[in-house]
Amino acid sequence: SVTAWTAQNVWEHYLHTQDVEMLRNGGYDFLRDCAQLYLGLLVDDAEGQLNIELSHSPEQIWFDDGGRRYFAYGRNPTIDISCIRTLFESVVAGSHVLRKVDPVADAAKDALKRLPPLPVHGGVLADYEIGFFHDGDRPGTFPHCHRHPSRLMPVFPGRQIGLHSPPETLDLGRRSFREFRSYGEEGFTGWSYAYQACIAARLGLAEDAEQCLERMCEGFLLKGMLTSHNSITPGVGNYELFQGSPLFQIDALLGSVAAVNEMLIQRTPDGVIRVFPALPAGRPASFDSLRVPGAALVSASRDADGVEWISVCAEQAGEIALASPWPGGAAVTDHAGVRFSIDENVLQWSATPGTAYRFTPPA
Repeated sequence: SVTAWTAQNVWEHYLHTQDVEMLRNGGYDFLRDCAQLYLGLLVDDAEGQLNIELSHSPEQIWFDDGGRRYFAYGRNPTIDISCIRTLFESVVAGSHVLRKVDPVADAAKDALKRLPPLPVHGGVLADYEIGFFHDGDRPGTFPHCHRHPSRLMPVFPGRQIGLHSPPETLDLGRRSFREFRSYGEEGFTGWSYAYQACIAARLGLAEDAEQCLERMCEGFLLKGMLTSHNSITPGVGNYELFQGSPLFQIDALLGSVAAVNEMLIQRTPDGVIRVFPALPAGRPASFDSLRVPGAALVSASRDADGVEWISVCAEQAGEIALASPWPGGAAVTDHAGVRFSIDENVLQWSATPGTAYRFTPPA
């Protein structure tokens, strides 16, 4: 899945900037070429489903009868399905943005209907639909501590499961996150904690997200705000495996910033902007001009009692939807044209580029 995973960065760049010229001058062609790779790799079965017949959920291992570990491979990994779906969706959407008639985009659109469902076993996401173990094939579940949350890819950076999801799907994501963390932390690295904080934030698990960041700081934070791959604190993460030897790595540092951003602001795939979606209750906070998909810059402030104000400024014309954080979904604004969806507690309007729309709670 690494090619499709890498391609997400190109599409995320477009989503956040709406930079059509970037797509036109190479971005779309890169996405298209990546999609062609997977269209060639997927295998059609008798029911018409397209499958990844052999792959590896990153770094996943198992143990033979002698206790020796080995890399465990399998069919239809969750991480691959998530990444390929995101890639195919970006190619289809990109062709529409550029108004291209493209057979690759048409093939990707057809393939989206025939990709496998996300593997679920025992009520949680699994690494594989089928794992190829030394003693035979069986559902690809791995009940042991493992630093790479590959099976949670549909939550982050994928967007298949999140606060926009139906309750049963969101509950699947939350159960899966807690199942992943239920086996201990002995192998966790700095980036593993940061990654998990991003996942928790996408699921609205505020305390879990904060706890992951606290553990990362406790075990992996070096002087000058640099971060280590290996734990430097006994009892935290992978300390016992590496005897506390520090190894500088920037992944945890950048991943922590991503997690904080996700805790403060999200624009979910349904197009709705949500402020402070994963911040512990009663925690004062504020942010200024954080960018969300749709090229919108959002600022907001919250005290111990709740959100004080929100400002949304779009760089491009388009429809904006903002979840109201106030009781009953009410809000006060001086801008004409803002309408209120009572059922969803969502404020909606057609944004004028460069105009800051400010909202405050009713008196």
